[in-house]
Amino acid sequence: MELNWLGNSSLRLRGKDASIVIDPWTKQLHGTMGRPKAHIILNSHRNDPLCTGNEQVAPAGDESPVIFDRPGEFEVSGVQVEGYASSVEISKIEPTNGGQLSLSNKSDTEEKTSWFIQIDGLSIGVLSGLTDVLDSSGKDLFGSSQIILCPTGPKETLPPGTMSRIIRDINPGVVIPYGYKGLTDDNLLTLANLLGTTIIDPTNGISLTTRDIINDGPIQLLLTNAKN
Repeated sequence: MELNWLGNSSLRLRGKDASIVIDPWTKQLHGTMGRPKAHIILNSHRNDPLCTGNEQVAPAGDESPVIFDRPGEFEVSGVQVEGYASSVEISKIEPTNGGQLSLSNKSDTEEKTSWFIQIDGLSIGVLSGLTDVLDSSGKDLFGSSQIILCPTGPKETLPPGTMSRIIRDINPGVVIPYGYKGLTDDNLLTLANLLGTTIIDPTNGISLTTRDIINDGPIQLLLTNAKN
């Protein structure tokens, strides 16, 4: 399995039989992505332009990519995906009598999704939609993750203390952060310290097989440069 951080909060996983793009951004927000190819697109935040630029992704085969943006269990081209829901309350913005917009006392619940992916014999947890620690069902789902992909920089990301607690509960062999701003990013450094790992030079993409995963050993922190 090959992994590329495409920039912002977007990732691409490429296996033997299928490719996945996670959270492509809209062109109007951050410009072009270079049309990465995918069989599957995963949108963690349905209402966020940072995660829903699906038009920027090209088909990897003859058919358009299959898009998933909510919890459920799916299988496409031998890749198994299960979505885990997190909910967060957001304040409503409503017009006043004078026609101006203001925050109201009402709020809506917005659902975000994190992903458990099985590809090329690897179990991967993508903690892209978490708003709090995992409940019992989340621990059951992500507990077998050999690899954890966790955001450290995009907006509304969990703080490093909470993220490190979640990762330690899962106890994966490999952790791959993304979204950080350079190797001196405070969130990245704090996460590495809390996990008891060190910052190493990033590579241009990461390639992993089942042989690269060390069970019951120290967590490996791997870094990759943003592709764009």
